[in-house]
Amino acid sequence: MYILTVIPIEKGLFLDELTYFSKHNIAIGSLIEAPVRKKNIKALVIKTQPAGDMKSALKSNDFSLKKITKVVAPNWLSPFFLAAIKKTSFDFAVSMGQLLKTVTPQIILDTTPDSISTKSKPATNKTAGANDIFALQEIFDERISFYRGLTREEFAKKKSIIICTPTYLEAEKIFNQVNRGIENFAIILHNNLKESEILTAWSKAITSNHPLLIVTTPLFLSLPKYDIGCVIIEQESSPDYYTLKRPFIDMRHLCEAYAKELKAKLFLGDTTLRVETIARSQNKDILNATPIQYRILPHIETKVVDMHIKISKNKTNDANKLDSAPKDTITKKDFTIISPEVKKIITAIKTKKTRGFFLVGRKGLAPLTICNDCNTIVACSDCGRPLTLHQQKDEANIYICHACQMVYKNTDTCTNCLGWRLAPLGVGTESTTLAIKNIYPSLPIFNIDKNSTKTNKQALTVINKFLATPGSILIGTDMALRYLTEPIPYTVVVSIDALFSLPDFRIRENILRRLLRLKEITEYKMIIQTRLPAEKTFSYITAGNLADFYRDELKEREQFNYPPFSVLIKITREGTSEAVIKDTKKLESLFTDYMPVSFNGPKKAKDKITSHTLLKIESHSWPDVNVVEVLKSLPPRFIVAVRPISIL
Repeated sequence: MYILTVIPIEKGLFLDELTYFSKHNIAIGSLIEAPVRKKNIKALVIKTQPAGDMKSALKSNDFSLKKITKVVAPNWLSPFFLAAIKKTSFDFAVSMGQLLKTVTPQIILDTTPDSISTKSKPATNKTAGANDIFALQEIFDERISFYRGLTREEFAKKKSIIICTPTYLEAEKIFNQVNRGIENFAIILHNNLKESEILTAWSKAITSNHPLLIVTTPLFLSLPKYDIGCVIIEQESSPDYYTLKRPFIDMRHLCEAYAKELKAKLFLGDTTLRVETIARSQNKDILNATPIQYRILPHIETKVVDMHIKISKNKTNDANKLDSAPKDTITKKDFTIISPEVKKIITAIKTKKTRGFFLVGRKGLAPLTICNDCNTIVACSDCGRPLTLHQQKDEANIYICHACQMVYKNTDTCTNCLGWRLAPLGVGTESTTLAIKNIYPSLPIFNIDKNSTKTNKQALTVINKFLATPGSILIGTDMALRYLTEPIPYTVVVSIDALFSLPDFRIRENILRRLLRLKEITEYKMIIQTRLPAEKTFSYITAGNLADFYRDELKEREQFNYPPFSVLIKITREGTSEAVIKDTKKLESLFTDYMPVSFNGPKKAKDKITSHTLLKIESHSWPDVNVVEVLKSLPPRFIVAVRPISIL
């Protein structure tokens, strides 16, 4: 008889390890089924020992061990990937089982071994080389050229190569560019494929004796391939690598840990690398694949237009009115969404039968509505968030809360003072559409945002119609940037100023990345409308010089001890006011030595509050064993995010 230590692969189970017995010696890395709470779950074997070696320990147990139900797949997971899972789960203070579930496709868990071709698994990576890490900051076309050369270089060494992308859209784009000429030795894996396509690609990967190009999203990193010589993290600065629900993991760290265990080269590629990555490059912690490009697309004409509502002074020369009227008459210029410079762009799009993309920071008619009598913001009665005004076809306008999805009828009166002077503020996708329609009523306009295109299929349909319609304009939020793969002659940033007000240390980096992504798809001219013309971010974009941005950003982050100079940990507690306040005080007492800072977040419901507790740990001290153990011991009502995507 053998005693097995296993990791349960179950998201709702927060235990790291369970123990069972088996009549047979089962190999480490095998997938089994075992009973837990009156049901069978999948689990991974990480340790096996003869029962005779543990007699004394077994006798002292106050419980009896259960027998495993069955072996689902022997040697199911690569030992290199298992080691990477162990390191990453500790680094992010989550259970190994939760992380394994996150990076293992359900179709692979549910499919019987007979349905997937298998072969013997080697204990070592025979093609392993030096685990060097390289930074690659180049525009997309240059990166593609680099990846093609790298793929052929690895193939010559009889090694496979993995290119990991944040979403399936990027995976498709990269795959179609890099696999030219090696189509028979390239596979793509993402969750938008049919189940049969996933199983076919998976089987091909683990049975092929020829090196492969594997383009994948993080969900399929568990693919047991043993000849990996190189791993690429494409679009390295994308926030989409961070999971949106528990367990909160930055998949870039899992990729890096996996490459290290494989002793494979790792490349971090993007047009603009993260500030943390540039700091590693400058400190010589990682190498540069090519000289870091700090001047990005300087040949693309980029203009910043000041959209301030200006005050003009009209002087009068009428001597007869000098005594009865002031010398200067003040005239206020009307608020406008479209500047004269952008009107010229629209005219060029129409007359030349070309195309333009207009980026808007928010969706709807107006992101905010305020009472001019008492300054009360029109807000959701359920969660307290500001309501966004939306237009409906042939119906009255409505308000939508984009936090809790509550819908309200349009109102003419203030809920606080019953006043009638409600004023919509800000610029949204719908108000931009109306403004352009007022200039050119017949101009074809398409929209992409989470309201008008709720699925990938709808968004792709809109993109295809836009590209097939000369003399048209696409208006969208940054969501649209994911779907634009072809050059657009003219691009316009209609309004993005509201994002600068968000109190998040990464906000300028996120805005810069967004604007450079827009500039990268611009063919001729890009215009940025703003009421913050002195904002440095715009000067970085127009000059195409990122060196100043990285220098300024690193200086500011060092001053306030933000990453890369520290590791942030955000612990969130939601619930009734009394319970949250009580638990927050307990948290602060647990982490007194780390000077925790607690602050309230936005309400999620009428009778509930949200509290965040933020810790800053020196980078060289992480992972701190004591802190990790405390974090993992917290009850599930505490939401723990290590290296959170946002501190808000």
